[in-house]
Amino acid sequence: MDQITLLIAALGSVLAALLPPALALAAYVGILVWYPSYLSVQIGTVDLSVGRIVIGVLLLRCLASPRIRAGFRRNALDVWVLGSLVLATVVYCLANPTSDSLVNRGGYFVDTAFVYTCFRLIIRDRRGLVSFVKLAAVLLAPLALLGAVEAASGEYFFVGLAKYCRWARANSLIMNPERMEGRWGFTRAFGPFGHPIMFGSTFALFLPLVWMLRREKGIWAFGAWPLSALVILGALTSMSSGPWVMVLAVLFFMLLASRPNWLKPLFWGTLALVVLVSIISNRSFYHVLFSYANPLGGAGWHRARLIDAAIDSFGQWWLAGFGGRDPGWGRYVGMAITDITNHYLLVAVQSGLVGLLAFCGMLIVAVRDLLRMVKAARDPWVVAVAWALFSALAGLMVVFMSVSLFGQPVSLFYGFLGITASLIQWQRTLAPVTVRAVRRAAHERKPKGVILSWQHGREYQRARHV
Repeated sequence: MDQITLLIAALGSVLAALLPPALALAAYVGILVWYPSYLSVQIGTVDLSVGRIVIGVLLLRCLASPRIRAGFRRNALDVWVLGSLVLATVVYCLANPTSDSLVNRGGYFVDTAFVYTCFRLIIRDRRGLVSFVKLAAVLLAPLALLGAVEAASGEYFFVGLAKYCRWARANSLIMNPERMEGRWGFTRAFGPFGHPIMFGSTFALFLPLVWMLRREKGIWAFGAWPLSALVILGALTSMSSGPWVMVLAVLFFMLLASRPNWLKPLFWGTLALVVLVSIISNRSFYHVLFSYANPLGGAGWHRARLIDAAIDSFGQWWLAGFGGRDPGWGRYVGMAITDITNHYLLVAVQSGLVGLLAFCGMLIVAVRDLLRMVKAARDPWVVAVAWALFSALAGLMVVFMSVSLFGQPVSLFYGFLGITASLIQWQRTLAPVTVRAVRRAAHERKPKGVILSWQHGREYQRARHV
């Protein structure tokens, strides 16, 4: 199997080196979602998956090309993303100072920081973003159909490859798919992914950007409808409550695009509802939430008890987490091994309270800048893209309460953050010059009397006399 993995990696590397940058990035996404990430080539103690090899080649291309690097300007999201990753890596290794920890975090850093940097450098304008989304949507469509076949027939087309996975436990789902509980007469599709939840979450993440294609001309304006329907179908075939909740959350935020001013009242109303429900029910809100907000049933109680366990053992993990070791919370839920189905808790277990705060700060900065863009941008297309990215990230933030990411969705999540940071810089080059900007320019002793653009002349003159 190593020979096939190396062959796929070589073909992917050629595509990453020769295709136009945006299409090369989409080709990486296609390889990432179609070739199982649990198949890797082992060099010493290092496992190299196809995705890691291809993104490494693509990053080298980005760094070696002055044209791709041209115009890059650091912003706050860049600092938060890379800072949180470095912090999480350092804390993880300090809590468990072994060579295995260093290898583990090194691989994670490639899956996250490398991907973020490539998305950040390549997606620089409308043409690049649209080209990327078009090819990515075309590659995801047949994968959604594959999921529908798996869910309806119960036949798993990639399950035979699981025996070549070096790290899977004998009782894992990819080794024993028959252990996955069917629902409503359907089995839980997972295709080339390691778990149905990861399979469905990937489609839900791409839904807002695929829907954006309706703003293009020609066949894509019509094709956005069936492609979006296929993306939703792919998420639903997982038959898992996590992707289903994420689809509902993403669709909810997408519907708010025409009423962005409703977002703040909804936020404060939700906080008030949390307090009210906690008082009326006389128990923690998350216990109420996981008791009722689970469209397919399942272990909602398990997720609530995990939060209880994290609170009860706060003194054990707040400083540096557990360094990748099992936190021993199985006794709270009757399990021998702790299944942390909450991404916030997973970050806390791996990098402590500081790592968790850095991770949440990264999400807050991304959402803050996207919402600012929605208010400030004059180009309707930029506003729509900002809202699409906000819908995808906000949907993830909601589902993080009941899902912890691993495998392909982790890389895609940081890729979307890279698009967000790139769009922030892009918008700043298009945004109108404000009075504050003109004041700053005057303070830096720019030549007086120069009108920065005919649209901003009145603002400039007003700023000069303040």
